[in-house]
Amino acid sequence: LRARAERRARERAERREAETRVVGGRYVVQITPFRDPGAAVELLRQLMQLGHDGTVLSRKEGPETLHLVQLGPYFSQDEAHRIAREVGAETDRLPAVIVEP
Repeated sequence: LRARAERRARERAERREAETRVVGGRYVVQITPFRDPGAAVELLRQLMQLGHDGTVLSRKEGPETLHLVQLGPYFSQDEAHRIAREVGAETDRLPAVIVEP
């Protein structure tokens, strides 16, 4: 009985997860951009030590290059928002949840 109950609970959780997924998309948590690439890398290092996975992306905006810390991808909007709240509490930065196609 216990195994059957655990299986049913797991199946319900998987169905809920599937219902919250974006068809053809994914979510990333993006941290406010840095002008200093070293600061972006340092923040990513700290977040990775806390168990997050991510990368630093650099993009040209006019004469400046901005460095973005992105965590994820996450396939659930709920999970991405949970991570964004955690990161907001762990840092002095304001994370945003971005939907990627």
